[in-house]
Amino acid sequence: MKISDLLPYWFHIAEGVVCNDVDMQSLFLLTGPNGGGKSSLLRSICAAALLGICGLMVPAESALIPYFDSITLHMKSYDSPVDKKSSFQVCYWLMLFSYVHL
Repeated sequence: MKISDLLPYWFHIAEGVVCNDVDMQSLFLLTGPNGGGKSSLLRSICAAALLGICGLMVPAESALIPYFDSITLHMKSYDSPVDKKSSFQVCYWLMLFSYVHL
C-alpha cells in the first residue's frame, strides 16, 4: 500500500493538520511519544484502505491500495479486575480470539 498526503478524514485541512505519506511493503512497527499521532495515523490508514477497496474516494493526494481479505484495527484494551486479568492479558486474549476466528 502506498498513500501520499493522507489526511485524517475527521479533520478539515484548514485546521493545520499534518498529512502523512505511507509506504507499506509488509508488517511495520509504529512507535512514538504519547500524543504523537500514532492512533490518528492508524485510523487514517485503516479508513483509507476500507474506502479504497470499496471504490470510494480516499482522503489523499494519491493512493495505491491492494485488496485485503480483512482489515483489523484494535485500539486500547483495559484491564479486567473482575476477571483478574491485566490489560496485557485482555489484549492477548482478544488477539488470540481474533486470530482463531478469522
